[in-house]
Amino acid sequence: MSETTWLVLRCTNCGQCSGHRLAKGRCPHCGQSFSREVEVVATVSSTDALQMEVALANTPEPLRAELRERMERGLKRSAREPDTSANALFGMLRQVVNDVGELTADAVLGVLQRKGVEQSVDEVMAQAEGEGLVLRCGPGRWMLLE
Repeated sequence: MSETTWLVLRCTNCGQCSGHRLAKGRCPHCGQSFSREVEVVATVSSTDALQMEVALANTPEPLRAELRERMERGLKRSAREPDTSANALFGMLRQVVNDVGELTADAVLGVLQRKGVEQSVDEVMAQAEGEGLVLRCGPGRWMLLE
């Protein structure tokens, strides 16, 4: 399977850059059709890289180096931060259900510690109860409903 490539094209009419799969079409900024002389500013293989390259190409030259540094630093930071979204947490909770379909406070605590989540077991499970994912069976015990 071939890898998708994205092009960062600079419009010859307005000078703005945008992302495209092919070197044809229209500029989303001014509506002008791309000519054969359209400038390909960059070629990338991911939408994340495309977003960054389009932003950089539309930034004044003196500011590009600083913007690139800040954007890369932000990407590195987000890659290091654990995914603590509700979906990710509840996905992990499904994995620690015991044989009778219950979650214990100790099992939930283990998940929270592995994910680096600072919320307490009670806070997370109250959210799960509120969303109808679990039912409290007793102190420190919940039945998974999904």
